[in-house]
Amino acid sequence: MATVELIDVGKTFPGAVAVSRMSLRIPQGEFLALLGPSGCGKTTTLNLLAGFMPPTTGKILFNDVNVTGIPPHERNIGVVFQSYALFPHMTVFENVAFGLRMRKIENAELVPRVRRALDIVHLGQLEDRYSRQLSGGQQQRVALARALVIEPAVLLLDEPLSNLDASLREKMRFEIREIQKRVGITTVFVTHDQSEAMAAADRLVVMNKGIIQQVGTAREIYESPADPFVASFIGQANLLRGTVTALEEGHALVLLTNNETIRAPWRAGAQIGQRAIVVLRPEDAAIAAEPPATGNAIAGQVLRVSLLGPVVNIGVQVGTDEISIVAPRAQTPPREGEKIFLTWQPSACLLFADPDGVNG
Repeated sequence: MATVELIDVGKTFPGAVAVSRMSLRIPQGEFLALLGPSGCGKTTTLNLLAGFMPPTTGKILFNDVNVTGIPPHERNIGVVFQSYALFPHMTVFENVAFGLRMRKIENAELVPRVRRALDIVHLGQLEDRYSRQLSGGQQQRVALARALVIEPAVLLLDEPLSNLDASLREKMRFEIREIQKRVGITTVFVTHDQSEAMAAADRLVVMNKGIIQQVGTAREIYESPADPFVASFIGQANLLRGTVTALEEGHALVLLTNNETIRAPWRAGAQIGQRAIVVLRPEDAAIAAEPPATGNAIAGQVLRVSLLGPVVNIGVQVGTDEISIVAPRAQTPPREGEKIFLTWQPSACLLFADPDGVNG
């Protein structure tokens, strides 16, 4: 196991900045997820950690040792690729043993190590099969065993679940988490799927355009996102745009684009006349026939009602915007076309300056 540290690490390509001067510390034994949309720099960061490409700036430390110029095979890392990269002409046993044979480990040590790794991923009974005879989930676990058997200091996972169907992905994300905790290895997991990252990782690193937007636990980032991008990327979020018209009693009054006013908790730096975005999670709002005596309420019309298992997702037209809310299935949903009020407590929303707005 290793503590990993990136210090002022950047990577540029002709005409593009893939990673912009990243500094990040990953404690020993942590499961860290690099998360963000396509092109955000997460896979480039993983390749820099692996040594598959050199950084343009900065340095990378494993246990305080500078590994920046050290090639991948000397970094003591295990990598699970998106494609798994199994050898079709080798059995499960030989696929897992490959890294040990490359390190010239004798059979007396190699055989028990391979079987121990297969037992960890619950595939000991399949060691004589070939990869073409395995399901997608089994192939994924073979790739994981091959990475673990060399006893790496750091395990790197490059979107290893993206080729699996939805139900198997959900099962495997928990299996990977359980194996990682049992082995105790420092792990960096790259994914664009926020539900995978939230379910598996100790901490998330949300990236956008090569820049770290926020680092924290899933709860920290979901409940206290750093900006509207993070709020909308982690979970679902409604973004209501408007202008701050007053600051009073710890709240800002925001005039929305449909000319209705709502209240949101005042944040440091909020100014009267400032263009603002109010973030509202779908589960924090409710539908009412009449506006309540307290709290926020805005008029709207029901566009759609969709059953999603235990909950109902309701789309509401508010001015030119569509707002989504989530209600328990047990509640009687409104009818499409019905005019209603969206209601929520001011404490349930977050206020941000609109990065695309102009103060007025």
